[in-house]
Amino acid sequence: RSVKCAAKGTVRFYDFTSVAEIQMYNSSSELFEGYTKNIFLAFDQSVGTVLAVSLLNIIAFGLPLASVVWGLTLYSSSPAAAAISLASFLYTTFVQYRVRRQLEEDGRISSSLWWTHPLGALGLVSIAIISMVKGVTGIGWTWKGRPLRMPEGAA
Repeated sequence: RSVKCAAKGTVRFYDFTSVAEIQMYNSSSELFEGYTKNIFLAFDQSVGTVLAVSLLNIIAFGLPLASVVWGLTLYSSSPAAAAISLASFLYTTFVQYRVRRQLEEDGRISSSLWWTHPLGALGLVSIAIISMVKGVTGIGWTWKGRPLRMPEGAA
């Protein structure tokens, strides 16, 4: 807290993964709690930004899967619509895979689990919405069971 106050509330994120390796969370519940306390603040406590990023994740990672389900239900009545739906799914899946491969080539992320991205997006959206609700309502966040003080100007 004293570091944040000395920096006048400015927090910056840097990638030091090439320098050090740390384990911040001992369990999935700690991971959830840690991300929940940080995401809304990382978006400058902007409801619009949280909703826009959430919608973008749903569109990018949820719609391709929804298009397959939609295509399968339409197959018997409209094979052309089903083919368009399947082509849309294949194209967006290919683009997502290529992005992950490019990130791997840049040395930033492995592409071996690229297909789990929709689950990660769903997790991010859930955590972001919960974090936003806690910030907007004034409920606030906790860390390792301790309530955290709301930042000035929040809620």
